[in-house]
Amino acid sequence: MKPNILTTWVIAPLLFVIFFVVFILIAVFDVQRDAEKTAEQMMHQTGEYLLSTMMVLQKLNTIADAPCSDSFIERLRVEVFKSDSVRDIAYVDGNRVLCSAGSGFLKSDGLLDKEDLIGAMERKFWFNMQLMQAGVRVSVTAQQLGNYVIVEYPGHFQSTIASSAYDSAVVAVFPDSSYYFAYGDKDITRVLQRPFVLGGGVACNDDPRTYCVAVEMHDAEMLASVLPLLTLGLVLSFLLALLGKSLADQMLAKRYSLQGRVRRALEKEPQNFYCVFQPIVELSTGKTMGCEVLARFQDDIGGLSPIDFIPVVQQMRQTWKFTELIMARAVEELNRCDFQGRAFYASFNVFPEDLSKDRAEIISTSKPLAAALNSPFDVVIEILETSIDYGSGMHESLEFLRKMGVRIAIDDFGTGHSNLNMLINFEADLLKIDRSFVDGSEDPESVRAKILPIMVEIADTAGLKKVAEGIETQEQADHVLKVGVELGQGYFFSRPVSAEVLTNYVQNH
Repeated sequence: MKPNILTTWVIAPLLFVIFFVVFILIAVFDVQRDAEKTAEQMMHQTGEYLLSTMMVLQKLNTIADAPCSDSFIERLRVEVFKSDSVRDIAYVDGNRVLCSAGSGFLKSDGLLDKEDLIGAMERKFWFNMQLMQAGVRVSVTAQQLGNYVIVEYPGHFQSTIASSAYDSAVVAVFPDSSYYFAYGDKDITRVLQRPFVLGGGVACNDDPRTYCVAVEMHDAEMLASVLPLLTLGLVLSFLLALLGKSLADQMLAKRYSLQGRVRRALEKEPQNFYCVFQPIVELSTGKTMGCEVLARFQDDIGGLSPIDFIPVVQQMRQTWKFTELIMARAVEELNRCDFQGRAFYASFNVFPEDLSKDRAEIISTSKPLAAALNSPFDVVIEILETSIDYGSGMHESLEFLRKMGVRIAIDDFGTGHSNLNMLINFEADLLKIDRSFVDGSEDPESVRAKILPIMVEIADTAGLKKVAEGIETQEQADHVLKVGVELGQGYFFSRPVSAEVLTNYVQNH
């Protein structure tokens, strides 16, 4: 699977939607907070109104003058004058109005309509009392405590919950949690009935709960309230989506990058590295005598060539960790193979930097190497001829490995600058002739055909067994055997295969 630019372009609108939904939720929260705050303010105003009128009623009930006497009526008029909200005060007996501050003593009794609500302390309320004023019927609010009724100016009680931005209503709450609609927009009581109403808020008094105020914001006001935030949210959501896409691009680039894939395999997903095995054949008999262990890479994105991932492993300075990983995997798989009782060896490629003098202790404590040396096959370590460096302490490290039981092979011989004296001093066991000297060597007129016998002679003088790499034809196999090469490796015999296929190959060869 290859990186797809559509991936991040799908992320961008998704992030935009997510961020914009967040801003919408913030806007809704602000609307609800404002509604609850407004309801709370109106509830407190209603409470102050009820308290002030209660104080007036309680004071009236302390008047000692004879009811409806001139002094009594004068006292009523004084209380009306002192109050900003009281329009009139009447003295009643039952439902009969006997006198009032405004009309004085009534020759004929007036009758009160049945009250709308009886509250605490037997306080009675009329929320829509009809009175005649200058020949016009007006609606007023009235309250009664004891024998006194105060009549308020039209709209005074209503002003406590008036708002240009909200519809509102006041309800009385009874002990059984039922309620009575007192004043306002009756439709707003749905705010009390539903768990959520956009732009709706409720506030009630406490200890005990006797009244509540419900409000609902006008649609136009709600739009005006949220529009600036939603506009800002629209812009920020777009910018955040672009930022998110940019970060996603970087994350995907890191994930799909060569370095990211190799690092992830080394640190978190070692199963992405796996082993294949290329048989090494005795040319004179055709028997399989060993194999070279080769590392391969496959993750959910795809495969990588060793040409690509090996340099990254070196750049990360994780070469020995990588070697141990491959060695452990190979030993586990080869231990399940049947080598038909023959001497068999597995050859591992080792990075030259891991053979420096200061690495000897690390190598000596390697558990995968110890497991390999305890396996039913010999362990061979291959060193590129071009990487041989006597000055780095490599010779001492190889000698240390040799004492542990490891055999040494010089890989890609002919590509470096080794001479006979160097080969003898290096004390290797195998010499692997580079494929470039095998290809075309069967042609007696070619330069390779003339060089190959010299390389064989050098190896024989140094006491090394020879392996010809890259054999692809029968003619090449016959020719290298003829000039004295004992072992061969290449596609002519087998491509790199799994351990299971290697077992079948060994049984047949």
